[in-house]
Amino acid sequence: MITYILEDMKQPVSYLVSGIGAGIAAYFFMKGVRCCLGKKQKCKKHSISLFLWVAYLVVLARTVYFCRPSLSRNKVNLAVMGTWGTSLRSHVYVIENFILFIPFGILLPLCFPKARKSQNCILTGCVLSIFIETVQYMTQRGNCELDDVIMNTLGTLVGWVIYTGFINSKK
Repeated sequence: MITYILEDMKQPVSYLVSGIGAGIAAYFFMKGVRCCLGKKQKCKKHSISLFLWVAYLVVLARTVYFCRPSLSRNKVNLAVMGTWGTSLRSHVYVIENFILFIPFGILLPLCFPKARKSQNCILTGCVLSIFIETVQYMTQRGNCELDDVIMNTLGTLVGWVIYTGFINSKK
């Protein structure tokens, strides 16, 4: 199982270059906007969080949309654990959807103070996942599956717990 996950991680890791580039661009853009408006620069922690947030969103978008040709998938599966299937490969897909949103649950509250409340963070992760599945269905760039929403939301929850327990507790 770990072998499959590590093999599947190669593609998103390859997207880090564009994610880092977008993060750097966002950092300098926000720095320029703040300078033009005569506002103080944010602390380094906030700047790093913004950089990581943008890099993550680029990797996420490329992973869930742009790595697949349009009109290549059109399946809808609304059965709970319907994706789990009987093969090791199908189990891996479910686990990867869980892993995919752990950074979301960590980075969202780092960048946006209102997301530090559990319900705000988890609801935002769920809504984003529903949005992703809807766009995947409309563009047929991915199968629209209830399991993906459930696993993405659980990944957001675990990310938020990591944020709350380890990152936020060091303040």
